Amino acid sequence: MKKANCPSCGAAVNFRGAASIVAVCEFCRSTLVRDGARIEDVGKMAELLEDGSPLALGSTGRYQGVDFRIVGRIQYRYGSGIWNEWYCLFDDQRAGWLSDASGNYVLTFLAPPAEVPEFAALKAGGLLAIFGANFEVANVETAQVIAGAGELPFKVGAGWDAPVADLRDPKGRFATIDYSETPPMLYLGEQLSFESLHFSALRDPRSSAAPANAKAQAFNCPGCGAPLSKRLDTTEAVGCGSCGAVIDVAKPGFAIISRAQSVAAQHRLSVPLGSRGRIEGLEFEVVGYMRRGMQSDGQTYEWGEYLLHNTAQGYRWISEYQGHFSLIKDLAERPAGGLKPFDLSGRTFRHFQRYQAKVSYVLGEFYWRVAVGESAAIDDYVAPPILISKETTRSDASWSIGEYIEPEALWAAFGLKTPLPRRVGIAPNQPSPYTGKTGGFWRACAVFVLLALAIHLVVRFAADTRVLQRQAFAVAPGRSTEAITSPAFTVGGARALPLAIETSASVSNSWVALDMSLVEENTGHSYWLAREIGYYHGVDGGESWSEGSREDRARVAEVPPGQYHLELETESDARAAPVSGWVEIRRDPPDWTNLLLALIALALMPVFAHWRAASFEARRWAESDYAPSSGDDDDSSDDD
Repeated sequence: MKKANCPSCGAAVNFRGAASIVAVCEFCRSTLVRDGARIEDVGKMAELLEDGSPLALGSTGRYQGVDFRIVGRIQYRYGSGIWNEWYCLFDDQRAGWLSDASGNYVLTFLAPPAEVPEFAALKAGGLLAIFGANFEVANVETAQVIAGAGELPFKVGAGWDAPVADLRDPKGRFATIDYSETPPMLYLGEQLSFESLHFSALRDPRSSAAPANAKAQAFNCPGCGAPLSKRLDTTEAVGCGSCGAVIDVAKPGFAIISRAQSVAAQHRLSVPLGSRGRIEGLEFEVVGYMRRGMQSDGQTYEWGEYLLHNTAQGYRWISEYQGHFSLIKDLAERPAGGLKPFDLSGRTFRHFQRYQAKVSYVLGEFYWRVAVGESAAIDDYVAPPILISKETTRSDASWSIGEYIEPEALWAAFGLKTPLPRRVGIAPNQPSPYTGKTGGFWRACAVFVLLALAIHLVVRFAADTRVLQRQAFAVAPGRSTEAITSPAFTVGGARALPLAIETSASVSNSWVALDMSLVEENTGHSYWLAREIGYYHGVDGGESWSEGSREDRARVAEVPPGQYHLELETESDARAAPVSGWVEIRRDPPDWTNLLLALIALALMPVFAHWRAASFEARRWAESDYAPSSGDDDDSSDDD
């Protein structure tokens, strides 16, 4: 570390980094440039704007096991607000840049030069190959330097233009191309969570939804005179609920950016501005509300989006559509996109819809200069309960990830006392109440099917199937025989059981008819059966054929125990040869029909559950770009 004294005020100025050539005196804001042992004062540095960042010069952190210290700062203004680039010196002699924008943190390091396109040729959402990896262009912006502080490796000054492009790849890696230098400078790194950087010596302990030192800046709406305020340092625009004006509060004069056609009275907020609730273990405050809409088949569909703020996590969103809510945050990864499914974090996401969303109303504070009429092309991908969205504008391509939140859980988190809204239809990422249940029904069904089959087979093979009576018969051609009465036989058991009547006859290109009665000798009750056996065969065109059978089987379902005999009368074809045969009566094992009916009954529940699940998904996708027909019921309530 090299030490010097400020030529203007005499205060001590340190140059910790070997590459540091600029230092800004923290007392008098003089910009000091080091040239060897000579220190030159090149003028006063502009004042930094208060932005509520918890970081400060001297803050320390750790990345991949190596400690670092923040020694410099450049503050920029771009279309979406203000961001900081913190110059960091590592214990392993590396230098890096920590980007801090609205609670998002990206750490990058200077990379070897690479061939990159001209700045004017870049387009948000386009792809760019860097060192063999495909990056998506996330942002193309010409930012302006507001001011610098601490020690820096190059000169900066207020108002300097910085054409930059931010890129991301599917693995969450981050790249920045700085076109303010020739040739452009490339920085590579990754987006990180605040907690993963293990910060200490912070300016703000980040324990509340708003900075502890936040002071409301009161002013009157330039459109209608209504009293308004700016509470957050990062706020760039404030929406007036009285007249629908959106005011630019980042610059003096409070100019009106745009004006909505509707006012707050037409939009009832489910979660009022100023509401505080605990989400993901941290307290968030609702600071803004925005309505957006889309056109489809000549109809306008609108939804609300609530902006939440917490200094520990930055910003979150809650979307509300027809009583359905999702908690949304930025997504560091860059999925493949397009219309094909893609996998992310163990889930397969399917494209749901593509549409153009336009802002129609703004209320409260926002971290960018939002305007009524602002639009973006959006692609939604779903894997319930997760929704991933890509929003593309002329200069920005951003991804977000949302998770469906039950209204009851949201009301409990924010302590709301108002009635829950009525849910209408199925949300794209609403979890199905049947998920995981259909498989359970099928598994239970399989268990009971195997159990029923085992019981049936045990009973069937253990059943008494011995022959109770065998009666022979013979029939002359064209004649009917006198009635044959079999000897008596006993049907035992304690309850009525089925009997099988099996018949065999030596028919050949002929038939025989049998008239049989099974008679209980004590009561005279009889069971009558009429059967016919026919068998025909021959050769036609050199090929053999046959039809019918020489055997027949009939079943008497319930025969009570008792003494029985068989009465048999027969008749045969007059043109046929004599026919002989026999009739056998035996105990019949359990019939397969009963098992089949049992299996059908067991399958009813899983089939019904599968139908309910399929119906739920059909209603979900009826609202998508892939709706099977326009006749789907998309207005039914889903309160069960």
